[in-house]
Amino acid sequence: MRDRVRRRHVLLGGVAWLMALAAAGSSPAAEKPAPPLFLLPSAGVAIPQHSFVFTPSYVAVHEKFVEEEGVRFSYHLLPGVETVTALVEERIDLAHLPGTELLLAASLGAPLVAVAQTSDKLSYEVVLRRGREEEQREARDLPLAQRLALLRAALSRAPALAISRANATDHLLLLHLARRLGRAAPAVADGREGGGRNRVDDERGRAAPSASPLFVAPGGQAEQLRAMRDGLADGFAQAPPLSTIAAREGYGSILLSGPRGDFAELSPFADAVLVAQAQRLDSARSTLRRVLRGYAKTLRFLRTAQGRTAALASLQRIFAKLPAEVIAEAYDALRPVFAADGAVDPTALQQAQRLMLEAGLLREPLDLGVLVRAELLENEAR
Repeated sequence: MRDRVRRRHVLLGGVAWLMALAAAGSSPAAEKPAPPLFLLPSAGVAIPQHSFVFTPSYVAVHEKFVEEEGVRFSYHLLPGVETVTALVEERIDLAHLPGTELLLAASLGAPLVAVAQTSDKLSYEVVLRRGREEEQREARDLPLAQRLALLRAALSRAPALAISRANATDHLLLLHLARRLGRAAPAVADGREGGGRNRVDDERGRAAPSASPLFVAPGGQAEQLRAMRDGLADGFAQAPPLSTIAAREGYGSILLSGPRGDFAELSPFADAVLVAQAQRLDSARSTLRRVLRGYAKTLRFLRTAQGRTAALASLQRIFAKLPAEVIAEAYDALRPVFAADGAVDPTALQQAQRLMLEAGLLREPLDLGVLVRAELLENEAR
């Protein structure tokens, strides 16, 4: 008896669904119903670490802008070089990377191309520890010449500035600023070395002072903040929220800011790009085109008040331990770096290449015409 009732309910449900479908098809104003999600093609983007710079990827997924284009879309955290490896091996469709990481991978022979650009300004801010200079009451409000003088003084001391790792964008930026100030490229001490150089305090597992102007913080970005808080470094260069946290907690002062336009000689700058395996442009062209269309919509959305609200909600999901007011302040500080429509600017990649050539990380310029493949976004992002 129960089986007959169950079958009757299933049949009635099926009939109701068919009648609704027929009614929709007969209505001149009705739209074609979207196919079930499991029938859509899927794609994913890899990110090397969680960062506010990758907000466009978070929002593209959470607000379903790519899904609206007919593609199931997700992001995946693949730390460090695993992001590029997965892309080269075609285990992922796209990677969201700093422009310098794309150039480094391409210089080593990886068949990668930039298909979209989500940031066109440097996101980094140079933060100095308060108390070293009396006039550093609120460094960002001082004239630029005075702020550069403070940085010049910091580069003459040890310990000075903590970097996340050698040849990362924060390191390249500090090398560039040292040259701009007429100083020789400062040496880098490894945070794991002993002797008279930078070392790890076994008891606390934190960076100890270095005799070099720059040193690698052993734990990466989080350790940069901790080293400055503990008085082991005079500062660092990182994007919000690290710079925001240092300033809010009172031990750091933001000296120079990419989002505020302090690195004008490096603008535009490919701070973050969407990268694809060159081969995928042919094998998955239709899917990639729809994904990039979703990103273009995302970037336009982020320029609105509603987009800001959605971005803050996405960041709160990712950075759940950060207070809401810190997230809001950091996002608002970073917001000017996001690109308008996703189109790749070869000049922006050229500026990233300039930093790498200055540092000797690249021996000769790359052919940027080969690395920039904008046709997938042609007439889509504008």
